[in-house]
This record gives sequence, C-alpha cells and structure tokens, in this order.
Amino acid sequence: VLGVPTRFFRDWIVSRYLDKILEQVKNFKLSLNRIEFKIIEENKQNQDLIKIDELSKVTEIKDSILNYNRLNPNLSFESFIQGKSNDIALSYSKKVCEHISRYNPLYVCGGVGLGKTHLMHAIGWKIKQQQPERKVIYLSAEKFMYQFVRALRYKDTSAFKEQFRSIDVLMIDDVQFISGKDNTQEEFFHTFN
Repeated sequence: VLGVPTRFFRDWIVSRYLDKILEQVKNFKLSLNRIEFKIIEENKQNQDLIKIDELSKVTEIKDSILNYNRLNPNLSFESFIQGKSNDIALSYSKKVCEHISRYNPLYVCGGVGLGKTHLMHAIGWKIKQQQPERKVIYLSAEKFMYQFVRALRYKDTSAFKEQFRSIDVLMIDDVQFISGKDNTQEEFFHTFN
C-alpha cells in the first residue's frame, strides 16, 4: 500500500506507471501481484515519499493493454457498504449484471465517497464472473480523452472507433470531465450509440 496526496495522483500513477512499477518489483523476485494506493492527508504524509519531480525519471508504458480494465478485486458487491444514500444505485447496479441490455445506460451520479467507482468495479467483476467471454473495459474519462486526442494526432481514428465500439461493456468513470470538450463529447456520443 502506497500513500498519495489526492485521487488525481492515484489515477495518474495507476494509468501511466503501475505496469512499470510492478515489472520492477518482480525483478527483485518479490511475490507481489498488486499495488494499492491510499489517499492520505497532506499533513500526515511521510517525508520519505517520492518527490513529484523524480517521477519524470520513470519511463511511461505507452498504450499498454494493462492500462485498461484495471478492475480492483477489492471493489465487489460483497465489500460494498450499503446505505440510504446509495441504496438505489446498488440495486440498479446489480440489475445491470443480470440484464445488461435492459439497463443501458446506467448513469450513477452522487457526491464524493458514496461508492460510484466501487459500483463500477463491482459491475465489471460480476459480469466477467458470470460471462467471462464478454469484453469489459473500465477507464476514466481522462483516459478516454487521452486515447481520442492521440487518435486524432496520429490520424488513427478508425482504430480508436473499432477499439471502443467492439466491446460489450464500457464503463467510464468521472464522465463529467468531458464537459466542455465538444469533440470528445461528440465522439463519446457516437461511441455510446
């Protein structure tokens, strides 16, 4: 378990460097299969944590398939804490796993810490458990935007479209971040359709 100051840092490290970190750890023959990041308050951070400018020395793994579908095995329906604030979201999340086409799309909106991301991971795990042949992808809106911009830059939009339109279940977290980005919103709309 590694401490990070914010969710942004956690997501940034996971999406860009986690594969490389795991690869390096395995070089030391440590039997480590997963690294978990915990958000800690700034005043509680250990002064020995890696400095941000040192991260630039790490080589980014570009377009690794492991950057996608990084479902957290700890975030299942069994470990979800149910309450009045998330009762309906939990109910519909379970229904999605039973009848995907009937509950498409499922849009979960709520405050921070109410379990939206947890539910997305739980849905992904349950679907993969029940129907392993299904292609399930979970990613952040930031990663979706990154892939879209990259496809535009390298004039490879057909591969982008094929990649995202050939899957069975697409789960995008923090979709509100594509607000105001017209081209990305339009492509997301077409992908969704």
